[in-house]
Amino acid sequence: MRGHPLELTPKEALLLEQLLRARGASCRKSELLHACADGRRVVGEDALRAQMRNLRQKLTAAGCDPNLIETVYGHGCRLHASATD
Repeated sequence: MRGHPLELTPKEALLLEQLLRARGASCRKSELLHACADGRRVVGEDALRAQMRNLRQKLTAAGCDPNLIETVYGHGCRLHASATD
């Protein structure tokens, strides 16, 4: 990420880890919701969207392609194919 520091919240880090583990395959919303659940409360789709938006903004600010995380409509998200090569 071009030497820029990247400070993520624990939930953002968990979401990024889930996407990285998928190696370019799409992650279902349910998988992403489970990945960012903290065990104290249920995480809803609105919270997931907010976390993904924040993660995208931080990755872009750190020098990553703004389209690194793709939304797969009706399914979930994935890392752009060029990022997993």
